[in-house]
Amino acid sequence: MVSTTTESRLHLHRAARVVDGAGIDATPGALLRRGAEVIAAGTPASIGVPADAVIEDHADSVILPALGNAHAHLDLTAIEPAPFDGDFARWLARILDWRRDFGLEGAKRSLRLGAELTLAGGVAMVGDILGSPAREQGVELLERAGLSGVAFVEVFGVGKGEAAALAAVERIRQLARTSDSGEAGGDRLRLRVGIQPHAPQTTTSRVLESALRSGMPLSIHLAESEAEIEYCTRGTGPMRTLLERSGAIERTQGDGAAAAAIPSEHPVDWFCDLVRAVDRVAGTEAPTRLAVHLEQMLDHHCERLRELGVAAITCPRSSRYFGRRGMPWRRLRDAGVTVALGTDGRLCLDTPDRISTLDEMRCLWRDAGAALESTLPLATVCVARALGAPEAPFTLRPGVKPGVLRVECGADPREGALRSNAAPTWIVHPARTRAAVSRAGSA
Repeated sequence: MVSTTTESRLHLHRAARVVDGAGIDATPGALLRRGAEVIAAGTPASIGVPADAVIEDHADSVILPALGNAHAHLDLTAIEPAPFDGDFARWLARILDWRRDFGLEGAKRSLRLGAELTLAGGVAMVGDILGSPAREQGVELLERAGLSGVAFVEVFGVGKGEAAALAAVERIRQLARTSDSGEAGGDRLRLRVGIQPHAPQTTTSRVLESALRSGMPLSIHLAESEAEIEYCTRGTGPMRTLLERSGAIERTQGDGAAAAAIPSEHPVDWFCDLVRAVDRVAGTEAPTRLAVHLEQMLDHHCERLRELGVAAITCPRSSRYFGRRGMPWRRLRDAGVTVALGTDGRLCLDTPDRISTLDEMRCLWRDAGAALESTLPLATVCVARALGAPEAPFTLRPGVKPGVLRVECGADPREGALRSNAAPTWIVHPARTRAAVSRAGSA
């Protein structure tokens, strides 16, 4: 829903609760805005009632800032949700087949649908994984939809595909140089181009090292499944079978580890070792690096990820879909690692009308009793931090915002928004913010 109020008027929104991920939490609450600019947020008494303000009452709702989504696969949105059959390697093979069958036009249609459902979910910033064939066109489509964040272009490269993957890293670097929108600085939001070496089992050390040296924002699926751990440490199991069947590596007899270029160690240690080696030489300043899933991580990995400034991205509904235990997000957060929420692909989700990290928060509440005030940062300021973007736009502190939301909570402002299955409603839609910023820039 898009607000159509006059930009010059003050609007006072009174709600059951007003809360963000940066310290504002008022029950009941109020928010004062002019167009896309938040003037104040807090208790009704602290804000008062300006004489010329239009008053809007949301007594059954919680007001939140716009959300972020640190890990999505929007080019797979056209694949309808389907049950998981218990074999991750076989499931992944089907995804790769579907993606090839889409073709360019199918991938573009899927991306458009993904962007629409993302906005329907109250999300204004995304870390989206662009798989082939939608690359340059995918970046343009995300920009046109008005989403900020990072478009991570995906790379696969093991065995005989390594040379092509190394060449792809350079092409993506060139795309990043020509496509990054807007100027950095202040609280300006933009869409950057990044790179996603798919996962340890589909990426050689040379490819990952090249991607790290590029300086682009980087994301990787890491320690996601037991099959990944088996292949990375021993070179055996269903992941090896998948790679052989796809032609990525040669079919061989005997010792799988000797026959395949595998990390031969836990994939998180492999990743951290390469990050440390590259940083020691390159001295990259505050790079954007995301490790997604981490369901099979070990205790000592918390400190390794923290030291290297790697953000941990958890997708709770995806974990539930695959029947996994989920990332130990509280342990990582308490260790000082930036933890942010993602949705993964739509086919893992139970909300066909939207793609939203609000529903990931609801999943954590249902499965782990996580309160809204503890998970809202993971869907707002922590997403911005993980993606290397300014955090202030994803709070309710004064300033221009990419959006402001309300979520129905019934008579329970503490847990009602999490208990509900209702979609969020835009009070200020990102389209309004884009228009306001555009007018300011041309003034």
